[in-house]
Amino acid sequence: MGKKQYWHPHNYEILSGQLVAPGLPDVAEIELLNSKMNSYGKTWHTWSTDKEDELPFGDPVLAWSF
Repeated sequence: MGKKQYWHPHNYEILSGQLVAPGLPDVAEIELLNSKMNSYGKTWHTWSTDKEDELPFGDPVLAWSF
């Protein structure tokens, strides 16, 4: 699988509205997110909110995108 084995594409997150840039004016947010189309990334979680842990808590784990 190569270099991007644990990476995920951002396109679905951007197009679905799940990836946002809070605090930016709409025009700047659209420009930023358009520049991230066809890019890949990794998400590291440092706590589990579904286990009602105090934040932050626990070892970081690699997470998958939506």
